[in-house]
Amino acid sequence: MDVTTSKSDYLVNTPVDVNIAIAPGTDMSKILNGSVALTYGDEVEKVELNGKELTKKEYIVRELAQKLTSQSSNSQSSNIKATLNVTYKKAGKFDFGVALKDASGDQICAAGTQVVVAEEAAELTPATKLYTLTVKNADVTIKNGDEEIKAEKNDKGELIAKVPEKADVTVTYTSQSDAVAFDQWTITTDETLDVDVKNNPLKFQMPDGGVTIEAMTKDASIEEDEPNILGTAAVVGTAAAGTAILAWQGYQLGTELYLKTALPAGTAIPTNRAELALLVWNHAGKPAPAAVLPADATDTQKAIAWAVENDLLKAAKDNGETYVDTDSVSRVEVIRVWNKAQEK
Repeated sequence: MDVTTSKSDYLVNTPVDVNIAIAPGTDMSKILNGSVALTYGDEVEKVELNGKELTKKEYIVRELAQKLTSQSSNSQSSNIKATLNVTYKKAGKFDFGVALKDASGDQICAAGTQVVVAEEAAELTPATKLYTLTVKNADVTIKNGDEEIKAEKNDKGELIAKVPEKADVTVTYTSQSDAVAFDQWTITTDETLDVDVKNNPLKFQMPDGGVTIEAMTKDASIEEDEPNILGTAAVVGTAAAGTAILAWQGYQLGTELYLKTALPAGTAIPTNRAELALLVWNHAGKPAPAAVLPADATDTQKAIAWAVENDLLKAAKDNGETYVDTDSVSRVEVIRVWNKAQEK
């Protein structure tokens, strides 16, 4: 097990990303049936995992299973990765440790890292304004000089970040299926943004205002020269996007009406990968996946494994990264997966 931080120092009252990487090897069953113990002092204000506060210093692994969304469910020896957000209330150098114990309380392995925390006044630049960047149905990389700014997922699966003006932003859409292709971006901004909405990945510098950007998809069989809403290149701003927004509202209403008709009565339209997998798996009668899963595998893990085996969802992104349960899905993707599942 390795425990590391992404930077050499942090500020008081600013979350520290403590990254935990575990290669369980043959000890996966011991880990799954054991516990996780955290070591830190009263200098810590709070510890969070995937936006949920950890109020204890030791947890049964099963208590954290739903929060460890990056854990693979298809192998007994897959690596486990998780990031804790640790907020310190005072400056100094502190040790943060993590230990894994088996069901008897005997230690399996342990690791730690030193966290350097500085007073806010040492690094804060009050003149620097931060603007909200919201990314839907896509991944984002943000760099402000040599510093990488991380976006956090909210409960809707959207990526949210506070970004200074002129920071470099790269937004990338990766399809989960060969049947669905990227079409274009819809962008709403406080200030004018000069971009080509057909570019994927899309690169731009953060303006002095908030930006909301969403990847829109289409059936992969649609020819590239068919009409689109915004055209090949456009200057997208609050006023310029008006027509496009109205058109996409029609698109949204159309897909919503279709899904309300196609899905079982009272079914909520899935917005992320886990919800979509559970929908088709439950409707299929909860069949057992062929993959060997942990004895305490959740319904979500079973549903995703089954959906991947039946070519309803991709096992991994085109760039090799692993999907997480909260990755958003478009309504076009929901329609495609639902219709294909009816053929199974």
